[in-house]
Amino acid sequence: MVHCTYFFFSVLETVPTNGVKNLTIGAYAPLTGPCWGGGFAVKIAIELALSQVNSRTDILPGYQLTMVLNDTKVCAKKLSSVLCH
Repeated sequence: MVHCTYFFFSVLETVPTNGVKNLTIGAYAPLTGPCWGGGFAVKIAIELALSQVNSRTDILPGYQLTMVLNDTKVCAKKLSSVLCH
């Protein structure tokens, strides 16, 4: 059985008055639902990555990364059976 999980991302840039540009990454992941709780692992991984990038001055200087995570409430097992077969 093939297990497929899909996540979608989008990016929005805003410029605050302090000169640092906010770069907001929007993500969709299954956080609730009867079948799969793996969306929380994705949430933690994204938060860790954003924290690491934001703490370094040599990566994306002048930008502050933030995230908006939306719950798809999708049952990944049902979705994978539809999308992967």
